[in-house]
Amino acid sequence: MSDVALEHALEELTRRVAGGGSSHLERAAALLQVVEVANRLARREVAEARHEDAASWADVGAALGISRQTAHERYRSGPDGGASRLTFRTSGA
Repeated sequence: MSDVALEHALEELTRRVAGGGSSHLERAAALLQVVEVANRLARREVAEARHEDAASWADVGAALGISRQTAHERYRSGPDGGASRLTFRTSGA
């Protein structure tokens, strides 16, 4: 998806989240809420890739356009930012 298409989709989502007739600040708050949820979902996808697809930190880094070390530092704590990969595996059993 292009940046322009993504921007249009996010504008539509923002209108839905903030509601019709929302102010600029209400839409800004809605966008920050979307970012928070999107980050949590991205963390979950990385954890799932590591757990289910056996993706290495190098794989994660390559897919996200960051270094292996940066990927590990950013995503090692799991989907909610507090669980390690080991904890994630244990809690899913």
